[in-house]
Amino acid sequence: MTKNYLTFLFLLFCIYNMNAQITFQGCTNNALGNQNFVLSATGTTSDAGTIRNTYESTPSNFTTSCPAGVCEIRIIWNSTASRWEVQLDNDGPLGSPDYSTAVLYFNTTPSVPNPPDLTLGTWQDAGFCPIPITTLTGDVQSSTLSVNSFNLEQEFKIYPNPSNDFIKVLGLNNTEAYSIYNIVGFQLKKGEVSNNESINVKNLANGIYLLRFKNGKSYKFIKK
Repeated sequence: MTKNYLTFLFLLFCIYNMNAQITFQGCTNNALGNQNFVLSATGTTSDAGTIRNTYESTPSNFTTSCPAGVCEIRIIWNSTASRWEVQLDNDGPLGSPDYSTAVLYFNTTPSVPNPPDLTLGTWQDAGFCPIPITTLTGDVQSSTLSVNSFNLEQEFKIYPNPSNDFIKVLGLNNTEAYSIYNIVGFQLKKGEVSNNESINVKNLANGIYLLRFKNGKSYKFIKK
């Protein structure tokens, strides 16, 4: 059973990576030329437990010519600078890009798990490309998830709140699917719960969380 479950998760991961793509065009009269770059999800970065997806040109074989020579593009969250970056590599090595050539653009909007689109925050020139990004579509985000994104339902009651080990919900009529998010919108836990049934939150770090149900109802609680 465990082997089959792990195989299922691996297949889901592969399917996600095959379909998760971003189309990017920018720096059109400088380094990259007037062409689209298709970036695929290749991994993640962890910023103090917040997971964000990384997108790269694939395959990374430097077959895409550009004014800078041959180019590979990556969009990644830079945890040190606390920003999304569009990075360039134009000199390899083959199959293992080194994106230290240049940072083309950056955006400090902390969207999760994918980078922001052209309407969310501002993609700024990092000193390399005077021409702005013209295309950024696909698996990009137009909003960030926050406390204000949720519709808090006052007929529900979560107790104990704050909690150390578990929470219970009063006001559910049926068994409901739920997810728990941190305040930047990263999903940490999911499952099903019935009225007055316990949800284990012992492994969550201390902080503010949002318990959201599949039907849209949600509630804030504190883990201490």
